[in-house]
Amino acid sequence: MLSPDPYLRRSPFLAVSIFRHRLLDLRPIGHNQLVEGLRDGVIVVDDQHCIVDANSAARRLGDGPEREVIGESVSDLLPFTDPILWLWRRHFGPV
Repeated sequence: MLSPDPYLRRSPFLAVSIFRHRLLDLRPIGHNQLVEGLRDGVIVVDDQHCIVDANSAARRLGDGPEREVIGESVSDLLPFTDPILWLWRRHFGPV
């Protein structure tokens, strides 16, 4: 008969390695399947109005073919956002 003692000693190390390396994290899989598959453009902007994430439909916005937009100002990609941001700041304060 097998003793459960060796398995009990290894289980904390196994649990730590699973959570440390995020082996059960499904967010990247969900992001690729959900956000990248959308036909509409999705842009994530930080508090400095710089683009931190964009799906392929958003990278095709503007002139020309798909391009890398991460790190650019949202105003460079979508110039019509300047009046919207100005109105937001006027009524609600800083973004």
